Amino acid sequence: MRFLSFLLVLVTFVSCAQLDYNIPTARMDSPETTGGLGKVDVAIGVASGYDVDLAEGYDFIISGTTTEESVSGPEPLLTFKGDLGLLPRLDIGLQTYPDTSDLLKIKYQFIGGDRKTVGLKMSLQGEFGFGYHEDGSLNTDSTVYTTDLKAKSLGASLNVGYRVSPSILFYLNTVFMEYKVDGVLKDGATVSYDGQQSPEVILVLPGVRFDFDGVYIQMETGYSFLNSSYDDKNSDDFTYGLSLGYMF
Repeated sequence: MRFLSFLLVLVTFVSCAQLDYNIPTARMDSPETTGGLGKVDVAIGVASGYDVDLAEGYDFIISGTTTEESVSGPEPLLTFKGDLGLLPRLDIGLQTYPDTSDLLKIKYQFIGGDRKTVGLKMSLQGEFGFGYHEDGSLNTDSTVYTTDLKAKSLGASLNVGYRVSPSILFYLNTVFMEYKVDGVLKDGATVSYDGQQSPEVILVLPGVRFDFDGVYIQMETGYSFLNSSYDDKNSDDFTYGLSLGYMF
């Protein structure tokens, strides 16, 4: 009981305005398209990602700001994606993650048949992250901390797989993404942090997909390489992902 009381007091006195965003490191994509005009593939899952903290204003007995970048992860991120068939070999899709830009995707499958066809499958995909904007504030007795962050991204992937049966597909997805991030942290009227970041991430993602009629389960693991805007913040880690999807 004393411990719970301590936590309540701590939460009461500790608060912060964070300038941060996420870099997802799992994609849960396959080399196959949906198979034709109007075909739909939707999925929800958990994927790993980095949390990049650029700066923060805090209120803990005393107030202040921290402007040193930190990178933590991989940590679990909830993800949702939907793909819509435009042509038998061409899809357009949208994928969302928390605290980062949503991804608009265009996939072209240039080798292999539909999802019921056994054999080699290969596809190219372009990804454009757009429209992420977040601002926040923290009011103390003497200071108002405000944050303003904008992020967008651009990337491409090559996905190679082999369907050993109508119900099992193995694949290897390689992804390159570049982010453009602008962030501002103000301590009252004073600008404590105003910076631009251009981190890059390279992903090597083997995975497997199990199809049961329209429902499927997809599991993914692999490795991520983060080239931060600061050399000493570069990182490489294992990735993971699990999703449940439905096609109609």
